[in-house]
Amino acid sequence: MEDEILPSVASGGYRYEDGSVYVGMWSNEGKRHGEGHIRFSDGTRYDGSFENGLFHGLGVLIFADGAKYEGEFYQGWFHGYGVFWRADSMRHEGLTTFDDDTNGFPRNEGFFQDCQLKKLMKCPEIVEMAQKMAFMARQQFIRTDAGVVTSSRQTEPFHSIHKEGMVQVAFFILLLAAGTLQFEFKHHNNTELLRVLQDVTRKCSNISRIYTLSENSVLGIPLYVIEFSAKPGHHEILKPEFKYVANMHGNEVLGRELLLKLADYLCDKYLEGDWRIKDLIEMTRIHLMPSMNPDGWQLATDTGGQDYLVGRTNNNSIDLNRNFPNLDRIIFDNEEQRMDHNNHLLEQVTQLKEPLQPETKAMIRLIMQIPFVLSANIHGGDLVVNYPYDESRSGRQKDDYAATPDDETFRQLALAYATHHADMGNPKRRGCGDADSNRFATQGGITNGAQWYSLQGGMQDFNYLSSNDFEITLELGCDKYPPKEVLEKEWQRNKEALLNYMWQTHIGIKGIIYDTVTKQGISNAVIHVKNITNGRSNDIHHDITSVYDGDYFRLLTPGTYKVTAFRDGYLPQTRLVTVINKPYSQAERLDFALQPAPIQPSFIRIQDDNYINTKIDEDFENSRRQWPNYMDESESVPEPIAVQ
Repeated sequence: MEDEILPSVASGGYRYEDGSVYVGMWSNEGKRHGEGHIRFSDGTRYDGSFENGLFHGLGVLIFADGAKYEGEFYQGWFHGYGVFWRADSMRHEGLTTFDDDTNGFPRNEGFFQDCQLKKLMKCPEIVEMAQKMAFMARQQFIRTDAGVVTSSRQTEPFHSIHKEGMVQVAFFILLLAAGTLQFEFKHHNNTELLRVLQDVTRKCSNISRIYTLSENSVLGIPLYVIEFSAKPGHHEILKPEFKYVANMHGNEVLGRELLLKLADYLCDKYLEGDWRIKDLIEMTRIHLMPSMNPDGWQLATDTGGQDYLVGRTNNNSIDLNRNFPNLDRIIFDNEEQRMDHNNHLLEQVTQLKEPLQPETKAMIRLIMQIPFVLSANIHGGDLVVNYPYDESRSGRQKDDYAATPDDETFRQLALAYATHHADMGNPKRRGCGDADSNRFATQGGITNGAQWYSLQGGMQDFNYLSSNDFEITLELGCDKYPPKEVLEKEWQRNKEALLNYMWQTHIGIKGIIYDTVTKQGISNAVIHVKNITNGRSNDIHHDITSVYDGDYFRLLTPGTYKVTAFRDGYLPQTRLVTVINKPYSQAERLDFALQPAPIQPSFIRIQDDNYINTKIDEDFENSRRQWPNYMDESESVPEPIAVQ
């Protein structure tokens, strides 16, 4: 079919051989210029202002799938103030929250730059002006279609302009129709890893930021973390802190890609108004570290990724999951000697088996700096959730269950992941080839670390015994370096488990411990718990401590508990609480008002600071030296955390 010239007068119309139609103003050079209407052959339609052939000024762009942008354009891009409605927006619950804490419909409204939403804000005036411009542009089509005629125009210049417009619209569709299209399932190298994180922070600048740990890897590669929270860069009172760490063993790579996709997913779903993700981010401060061992990843990748050991260690040939101070042996000795010192044990370290690696130092500083409540480190080589303790009490190398005082809670945390994984908890699934692995499925997909095999110097137990953080280890598959073709499938198999585990940060109780006289929060207070469910009377011999402004978080399973808060210089207070743990809800609130004691009792020892001292690392001249803060220099260093 030959191209057909539509009748026109002050404005010209043109129909292309594929059925697309443009009606509107033209420049002397034969380009769309001024008010106009274009309907492409796929159903995409634009009404508004053009300049030199491109969408420019105010207008409305409606995609074939129903997605719509109303607002300002600049040289073919969404650029300026406007609102973008996803095609599926009305299927999402919840409202968009703006900077003034008011709400609107589930849409992306605010300031756009290069087709990306940079800042959420209301702009009804701009949207109304764009709608009026679109209305006037549509009148061009109505008048022309009614039969008003002008002279003919040459065909070829307009045909080339049409091709340019189709490329432009196709690009918009790829960029905006679904945020997940921007993420590619592949093995991202160390440079691409940062780019993925940067893409996320560009889309979600108001709820995310990237920071690096205090030390680089042995080869000088920064250790990146992306954070999601309502106020990135700050601990908010009564909002617990969570972390995922992956790729600790460089040749175990699935977790690295899962965390990159998780960051992308959290951002996209937040912008869509997904209530579950929105609530999670607004109730929690989330830290995702895709790679703790980028040097090992590079070696494993360069050598084909198929060797079971090559790339496991860092570039000094040290296994990072054996390089943390061994606090297990300290707690076991304390138990034997009936010493009432069951947490924050770093100050009792007298010697190290080997020097701390830079990656280990950086992670210890992070653990001491941020009051994490829950975390997991992600590995590969089997399909099971491993929980503390990792080291056996007897010294046996395997089959020696080493329970923590919080064994019941750790088992629930492990099951929270395993039962939401596609098949980790399926008793009929196959193992990874050895007797232990085949047994895991019959155990619900979980195992005690020392029951599996005993190890010293692991990061999981270090978190539990040096801080308030409960950490487990996720082994996410038999293949340590799976091919890129299965990465998307593995994301689908793990997505719900990753999300459900983060929600476990909100089980148990939380509250503020404060001075009855000054009404100020009390940091470094100790929280001791006794389980009195159904007539029990069991002390949980693992205490946690309050942090910055007196807030605390204590993970617990459903039941009834007697909780005591105490600190030097104050009278202790005990309260009863029943824990229910409703899904997608905050922890039970339980505050303590401590009265200053006329005579100071001696309940606990308070550590001056929580940094590695000269007993651990000679690089730090004395125990009072503050570690370099991973945050901006303008931000204050958080208060030290108490040690019993």
